[in-house]
Amino acid sequence: MEIGDAEEVLFQGLMETLGYAKNRKPFRELARRLPMKRMSLLSWEPRGIRVPALTALLMGAPGLGPLGDSSLDSRVTRALMKCMPSVGSIPYSQWHLFRVRPGNHPRHRILGAAHLLDRYLDVGLI
Repeated sequence: MEIGDAEEVLFQGLMETLGYAKNRKPFRELARRLPMKRMSLLSWEPRGIRVPALTALLMGAPGLGPLGDSSLDSRVTRALMKCMPSVGSIPYSQWHLFRVRPGNHPRHRILGAAHLLDRYLDVGLI
């Protein structure tokens, strides 16, 4: 097994874990559609734009609807989402949102994934 393969397996496992019990499958699908190799293409972006760029890339696929926050980061992320290549939307019906605590909402978990990826984008997950 090559490092790239091991890194993909680790990335898919991390994303699946971020989905908790109810959203493991859509998070795993998100990792499949946006592999770590693709995410690493953003490593050349300046540090200040990488988290919004990673968020835009990750948020383009879930089909969870628009970001509700009006902060500068969300406006930048929404603008970047228009520029990112489409990977196809995961159907809204696959997401389990009933009785999900606000901090555990998939949007928040995806934002956490973007921050985690930003931290390890230069050195890799392994």
